[in-house]
Amino acid sequence: MTISIGHVLATPAVIEHLTRNEFPYLRLVLRHMNGDWGEVESDDREMNMRGVRDGDSILSIYGIAETEVCVFTRADRTYTSVLLASEMFCTD
Repeated sequence: MTISIGHVLATPAVIEHLTRNEFPYLRLVLRHMNGDWGEVESDDREMNMRGVRDGDSILSIYGIAETEVCVFTRADRTYTSVLLASEMFCTD
């Protein structure tokens, strides 16, 4: 399975975090594109499968150096965002 992801956008905070930990963000994007959604819950995995099938949004979550990094593709597939979970979910 490979999904279309459109343009890739990354926040300054996630770029800084991944660079500091020598982890290329494109590796996460490739995993996301190929259906490896990382550490999402089983309900979210099912939602991702429906998203692939029905053209809805898709969310991946990866733990990188004790910080959750999210990769989110919009339903219309125009762009994919790479950001820290705290930026997406407004958590501390």
